[in-house]
Amino acid sequence: MGTPSGGATVHCKDPPRSYPVTLSISHWNWLPDPPMRLVNAARITVRDEPSASWEPALRPGQESASLDEGAFFGFGIDSGTGCFLDAAAHERLGAMRDFDDALLIRAIERVSVAWSFGRGIRN
Repeated sequence: MGTPSGGATVHCKDPPRSYPVTLSISHWNWLPDPPMRLVNAARITVRDEPSASWEPALRPGQESASLDEGAFFGFGIDSGTGCFLDAAAHERLGAMRDFDDALLIRAIERVSVAWSFGRGIRN
């Protein structure tokens, strides 16, 4: 499965439902002016219990063992945005990309979690 824009997708073995998302946020209170907050990482919690082990979410054909030291698989954030959503929502959102933005925003609010990365977010 691909994304409407050809971006990265990863797959989870757990059933689709609502899962809590935690954002790691840095607070820049001295510069720039006005101060800003940046999302540094996002975590989706699938089970509320300690992990015995973990593995990265990989796309088909990706192998962690093939990476050079210090390298990792991830996704580009050139747009300054990332999100989590399920496959059913992905299909619906892809079909709606030519619709009015207000309709798309209402759909996104119901089926996904999205956040800004980088200097684009100011609170």
